[in-house]
Amino acid sequence: MRKTESILDDLNNLVRSKGYIYALCMLILEEFHYDIEHLHDVNYKDHLGIQEVSLLVGFLLHKPIDFSYPTHPSYLLRLKKASIELMKELEQSLIRDNQETIKQSLQKGSASREAEVKQLNFFVKEGSIVEPIIYSGNGTRLYPYDTLLKAKYENDEDWLAHNCGFTITQAIKIINRIQDKLHKNFKHFYSFMMKGKRNRTEDFNVGPDAWQYDFYPYLDLFNEIDSETKQTDISQMSEKNWEAFYKNILNLFVLHRDDFGQEDFVEAFLQKFTTDQVAEYNTQFNSVGDFNYFRTRPILLLEPNGKRYFIPLSFMLYAILYEAPTEWMVEDKAYRSTIMDHTAEFGNNLTCHLLSNIYYPEQMLRNVTVKCEDGNTQKIDIICVINNKALCVQVRSDRITEISRYDNNREVLLEFKRAIQEIYNTGLNHRKSLLNCNSELFDQEGNPIILSQPIDEVFLMGVTTKNYPTITHQAHLFLRKKEDDPFPVFTTIFELEILLHYMKNPFLLLYYLRQRSKLTNYFIATEEMAYLGYHLCHKLQTIPDTNEVFIDNIYAQYIDQNYYPFKFGVDKWIDESKDPIKNRWHNPWFERICKQIKRSQDPDKIDILFHLFDIRPMSVDRIVSRMRDLKEEVKKDKEISYTSAYISTEKLGLSYFVAPSESIVELSTKLNDYCNLHKYMHQAQYWIGLGNFAFSNRPYDLLIYRKDPWVQDKKMSKEVKKRRFSLDRDQNK
Repeated sequence: MRKTESILDDLNNLVRSKGYIYALCMLILEEFHYDIEHLHDVNYKDHLGIQEVSLLVGFLLHKPIDFSYPTHPSYLLRLKKASIELMKELEQSLIRDNQETIKQSLQKGSASREAEVKQLNFFVKEGSIVEPIIYSGNGTRLYPYDTLLKAKYENDEDWLAHNCGFTITQAIKIINRIQDKLHKNFKHFYSFMMKGKRNRTEDFNVGPDAWQYDFYPYLDLFNEIDSETKQTDISQMSEKNWEAFYKNILNLFVLHRDDFGQEDFVEAFLQKFTTDQVAEYNTQFNSVGDFNYFRTRPILLLEPNGKRYFIPLSFMLYAILYEAPTEWMVEDKAYRSTIMDHTAEFGNNLTCHLLSNIYYPEQMLRNVTVKCEDGNTQKIDIICVINNKALCVQVRSDRITEISRYDNNREVLLEFKRAIQEIYNTGLNHRKSLLNCNSELFDQEGNPIILSQPIDEVFLMGVTTKNYPTITHQAHLFLRKKEDDPFPVFTTIFELEILLHYMKNPFLLLYYLRQRSKLTNYFIATEEMAYLGYHLCHKLQTIPDTNEVFIDNIYAQYIDQNYYPFKFGVDKWIDESKDPIKNRWHNPWFERICKQIKRSQDPDKIDILFHLFDIRPMSVDRIVSRMRDLKEEVKKDKEISYTSAYISTEKLGLSYFVAPSESIVELSTKLNDYCNLHKYMHQAQYWIGLGNFAFSNRPYDLLIYRKDPWVQDKKMSKEVKKRRFSLDRDQNK
């Protein structure tokens, strides 16, 4: 495999090719514009993402764009193919280096100074921390930023109007105009193919192997737009037709100055977000981690002092508007502390709002003061408590915001590492205090908080309001922790919303966080959505005879394919048969059992659910099948029957006891005796007993949970020996 530097050199030379701008336009149309009804037919491994196309445009801006036509139209196809092949080679190069670095960081002794420097040098060299590329999936990940922009900057509009010449509301208005105008332009793409609501390929005069075939979707661009006469034979197109094609495909992405509007704030907006491509602004961009003007100014002025603007990736404007004003305000020393306070308040409010979708208000505690046993006090942003489990959330966007993603130097990386470590250390202290039964909790008014039962586990989560997907694995690499300390989960506010969409109740969320923390060194992915996609499809559980698992980013793309159609209200258009998430494993009877446990008042219900979630799907199917058969047998025979399963890897046992008569006292006595005996016999650490009446409509009528440590007992040993044969005989009825 070639070195990254060589691949980047080839890409830089490729974009200098004659006619490349037109190949790039075709590439963008084909990579980011497709029928949403066939979203699940898209193979994202064969497509480029936003970051990859941004890199191509960034290299293109080293010099004024060459608008000359290619020597032959088929040359555009070769340029497209070469772009995709080189970008995929770059992806493999970065992934190779990334995986090797992660492996080394997991080895014993990786906390040494030498290893630490090597990790930092990796990120400086490849720029993963500065400008994530490859890892963030494809262009389908388009979060509706406009729903958050006003909330994020609602207290900063005066500063923006005074210092920038426009407000967020005005900027959103301009971007919406841009999107509407370009959307009308893009209707000409594939319009010929859709005429008559049927595929027109049968009208074409060449086979699919001919080079002309790739240009048939663009037939409406070979003449003046909206002209009546259309030549359908590409091989018969004149030089004038091809010139019309080159002009029209470029103009799909071009707006005139009047299209932006005539208000005074429009010019101020354009000054902030426009790059003069002739001025060769981007010559400093030579590697993945270098500052790329296109990533902050994605509107390209085609001619100096001209009126035409080329906007290849218009949807980036929302994301840039979400991040950029904070960076402008941070540079204003007089306003720096104010924007930090506003950002922190926004982050905390939004995080609480999202968590309130699965937690009840009484389960969510904000701005909690913990008085420790030694008399010291701690402040915790957000705690969510249910039964004996707590989720401690730290929203630290103020620290992360201070670290620029565009300044590629080692000191920035060290500062990022210090910020991550500080957040984690603070979380560990919070966890220690919450687990101490002598600690006292007070709400933000100073009133004592009385918990229903002691907390025996605290899960740690760090959230940033920046759209920074690679924070997950970068925080993992930079974090220093003791062997017995739990791993936290670092994520973004955008990913948290998606996570809570799928983890629809606290029990599912806490189990996911438990698995993520417990298996952090086993499962390795580049972003949280890859972990989530894998968990939804397979569960985050160890695989026999494997020491580590690298999760493919295809699982993050499964999330894109499933979530965003739902988010934008078009999920009903999608073919569900091709959706791995919608077609994931589920067992209705098992889900009924879990639902009943969730609604119970058992103080150990979360631990019980965790044990049940730990059982692998195939085992669940077998156990449930046996339970249902057993219930039918008791209905027929009118005799008590029972079955058990012991899962040695989890040190967990499960018993199901079915009685024909509805005597809860009798059922309780026999189920207790049965569970105690089997738990002792297997030397199990945990045992769950489910008692059921044969004619009950409920999946169980009695629940027993045993978690006391196994201790040898002569009386129990004698009883086991005495009854082992009869129990085995009865169990095999």
